[in-house]
Amino acid sequence: MRKGSQCVPLAMPGLLLRHGSWWPSAAVMSAALLLLAGGAALLLLGQCPLPLLLLLLLLLVLLAACLLAPPPPAMFAVYSQPGPLYPLKWAAFRLLLALRSARAGRAASREGAGYGVRSLASAEQMERVQPLADHPLALDSVWMQGVSPDGGWLVAGAARRPAGRLDAVLLVGLPGVGTLCLPRHPDTVVAGGSGAFAGAGLRIWPEEPMRRWRVAFAGQLRRHPSGQLVDVALDLRFTSNMPHFDYDTDMSAAAVSRAMAREPWSRQFFGRLRDAHQTHYEQLGTASGTVTVAGHQHALRIGVVSQPYNFSRIELGYVYTPGAVRPIDWCDLELGYHGEQGTPPTDYGFSFGAGGRTYHVQVTVLEAHTVYCGADWEARLLERPCRYRLDDQAGWGMAEWQYRHNGGRPARYPLPPSEQDGQPAAGDT
Repeated sequence: MRKGSQCVPLAMPGLLLRHGSWWPSAAVMSAALLLLAGGAALLLLGQCPLPLLLLLLLLLVLLAACLLAPPPPAMFAVYSQPGPLYPLKWAAFRLLLALRSARAGRAASREGAGYGVRSLASAEQMERVQPLADHPLALDSVWMQGVSPDGGWLVAGAARRPAGRLDAVLLVGLPGVGTLCLPRHPDTVVAGGSGAFAGAGLRIWPEEPMRRWRVAFAGQLRRHPSGQLVDVALDLRFTSNMPHFDYDTDMSAAAVSRAMAREPWSRQFFGRLRDAHQTHYEQLGTASGTVTVAGHQHALRIGVVSQPYNFSRIELGYVYTPGAVRPIDWCDLELGYHGEQGTPPTDYGFSFGAGGRTYHVQVTVLEAHTVYCGADWEARLLERPCRYRLDDQAGWGMAEWQYRHNGGRPARYPLPPSEQDGQPAAGDT
């Protein structure tokens, strides 16, 4: 349940290689600075031998070259690359994260949330409906996604928006029945969401913070791809006894520092980070219940990730192991080479590290469905049930790819039968 990949440079002992350029690694840069400081002290004492003096001059020239070199161009004009100051920026932000975490402890702060500081103090506060920020694209959302070994799967999401709008997503895959979606699919904008995650017959609400949520739907859904409308009643309960993963405090400090160090720093950049901050956390659990389609009842039981909700690239994620939740420290999935033009691969693999261990993942996409979010269809989401292999273990899950959509909402979008009365749909012009 969710309320609210990146690439690692090729590592060598002393260099980071990137597109034919090289920059000293953080360790080498730190050693060089220490050597310069020691050499300067010896010079002041008049005890610096000639070979050491020449070495110091060479180091000064190399450091000056790094500082004066222009930053490398962003890959595909999107993905920032490590620049000359990357090691120093990485070290500076890593130190900042450590200081923020030590100072804040487990305290919460709305004003300075993120990067080691929680935004909300308790599970009860995190799970309730949140006030929307004063921004036309503000949202408060909850998503549930999961897949079962027998082929059943679910994507249910509700994102509250300003002006009483709601982005509602419901995709249900049932063996022997097929895929069911909301009548307005792939459009998601409906009325509702002012004080609850509810609209278009879909309702998602907590019963016990971080333990139980409910998902209910009553109305018509459309079979995909035939377009036939059928009566559906859905009642699912999400349960979990696992700890949640809070992206404000639980992300890998090394991964966050790498993402920050890659970006060109400016007052505008840090202003965008402040304005775009989200409180985001996720939790694994199980959703079970019934789906009644045209009078026929189907049982559904799936593993679910629940996800209540400015970098060009950042490594996010976590691994549940018995008794622990570990953030990923690195991931070698290069987004610039996987789906950059809007069509992600359907058979791919990657590796990542967490808790001092390296994992290898193979992904096979079973099907894909597109939804558009926002009044002007600002975002395009691909929801894809997948079969996974993690090292020697087989599994199932959902892969979600999100793209910025610049095409806007169509001037005239096909309306569902209940709205074919001459009234325009929300957002139509």
